[in-house]
Amino acid sequence: MDGLNAVYMKRYRSRKAKAKEEFLANGGETDVARARANIPKGMSEENWNKTVDYFLTKEHKDRSCANKSNRQKQLYTNRGGSSTYSSFCFKKDKTRLEAFKNCHTLKDGRFASELEEQKYEELQAEFESQSEPNIEDEFGEGSSSQVNEVQVFEKVFGARRGHYIGMGRKPSLSRFAPPSCVGPHEKEQTPPALHLQSD
Repeated sequence: MDGLNAVYMKRYRSRKAKAKEEFLANGGETDVARARANIPKGMSEENWNKTVDYFLTKEHKDRSCANKSNRQKQLYTNRGGSSTYSSFCFKKDKTRLEAFKNCHTLKDGRFASELEEQKYEELQAEFESQSEPNIEDEFGEGSSSQVNEVQVFEKVFGARRGHYIGMGRKPSLSRFAPPSCVGPHEKEQTPPALHLQSD
């Protein structure tokens, strides 16, 4: 259900963004009358007026300023289109590393920036490090041959509440997710009663 809600919210944000573009292109706050008169195709006059009213509220203006500030702090943007990282991996049968590369390269295959290429190389090196056996013929971190993708991304990008940087949204019920999809800090939060007991 969380994934479905995320899709709905993304579509809502997309429609709202297009409506805001129409509003600004037709006068915006400087010519509200003209903006109201230019009703977008497919929207009723009543809904358009309600939308314009919302754009003029202090709440929306404050949020717009905050969002603009957050965008300026972003080091790079996702160029993978409308699909989420998880959707790309599922549809194309790709790894998280391949999904990251797809979302941060241009059409000619070059990385969009030196920083994005640098982060990709760091991820690649960390995946290789966790996949290779150590001197005692055991695998690194956890002595498991299964690489924890979340752990790799968190090591390179750091942790962020509600979001895996470079991967997408965190699942709300991470304790039911496979080990490779759960970060180490989340494992610590799993209630003891939910751990499987081996008799």
